Amino acid sequence: MLISVLSSLIISSPGSAQNNADIENIFNWAENNFAQFFPNHQMTLTVEPWHYRFYPSTGIYIGARDEQIFVLGGPFGNNEPRFIITVPDLLAQIGRDSGVPACRNPVDGYTATQNDHVVTITSNGQCFSLINREICEPQYSTAPTNISVLSTTTLTSTKLSGIEFDNPTIAATIQGILSDAENRTLCTLNTPSNLTNLVVHTDICQSVRLSGLRAPDLLGITIPRIREATQSLTTTTTKAVVADCFSTDAEVIYDLFTRESWIRQEDGSFTRNPSNATPGRLIFQVNFEKLDADLDALSDQGTNTPTPTPQDGLALTKNSGCLNCHNVDTRLVGPSLRDVAQAYAGRADALAYLSDKIQNGSNGVWGPVPMPPNAMVNAENARILAEFILSLE
Repeated sequence: MLISVLSSLIISSPGSAQNNADIENIFNWAENNFAQFFPNHQMTLTVEPWHYRFYPSTGIYIGARDEQIFVLGGPFGNNEPRFIITVPDLLAQIGRDSGVPACRNPVDGYTATQNDHVVTITSNGQCFSLINREICEPQYSTAPTNISVLSTTTLTSTKLSGIEFDNPTIAATIQGILSDAENRTLCTLNTPSNLTNLVVHTDICQSVRLSGLRAPDLLGITIPRIREATQSLTTTTTKAVVADCFSTDAEVIYDLFTRESWIRQEDGSFTRNPSNATPGRLIFQVNFEKLDADLDALSDQGTNTPTPTPQDGLALTKNSGCLNCHNVDTRLVGPSLRDVAQAYAGRADALAYLSDKIQNGSNGVWGPVPMPPNAMVNAENARILAEFILSLE
């Protein structure tokens, strides 16, 4: 009888063979969905062939043995474990939900487990693109909780692959930029009580798109034509209750009830973000935008060629691919450069406006065909191109 066996244990340790991610996910899922039976998160213990959790306040056990789930105690009776469902059948019903409140529905390929107050998230040795994506769907609040939690993430180790460095100074600089992108802070308003005072460890590999780095401009670097690199990294995030998110050094504030968000500005103030992006997406947007800008600045510093002058504008339009869609005097896919110059003649902000469109693209300004952003043109070259175009008036 399971209860007599379990009650006789003086010391038990976390499980091994059967206590895998599936069992952890199921136990966590049961806690999240049937708190009346399984209140207050408990650690998984083992006595072969059982893996189980015990809930003192209800006197109920949940256990797993031979790919089957059992319960014992309380309304389920104390005579013998009651079979509920097989592990495969239950996993088919609950889908990818990891059962871990701090990491619901992780990205395909990721695994999230929780023991006591420690959460572990891993990509299982695979690499995934995380730009503008969150690893986990957060647990939202169904009612205001008035609990604010500051999550501070620090990078504990990292390895960059896919780029070869001849210059150790450049290697150290780029590695530092990537490392800084992982050290981040997020504060959440109306946080569920089970997301407080957690420690989250990640062991993942992500694919980083180096759109701001232009190999011809930066000496001592060899980059694959695909212009991507992989970064294996481990991080640790601590979650602590705070009095006021707006008084912290958080980069992003997110309300888990209203789903509103705020982003810290350079002057330290917070501006509301209208996009309603999830916390992870906001963090990655903020950091990778900064990463691209830093890499772009590094490219400018590393070049050994003189900065083109406005008189070199025509050559720059060829080198930047502008003439694939534009001609100086006749319309191609897009308007002629001379037509663009005439359209903005006399406009006070013409130089800044056109520079922005050259870098970031536009949609619907000159017809139904959008102009895509040009990540290979930095701010200085965009200004030179704009000066050249405006000189055609």
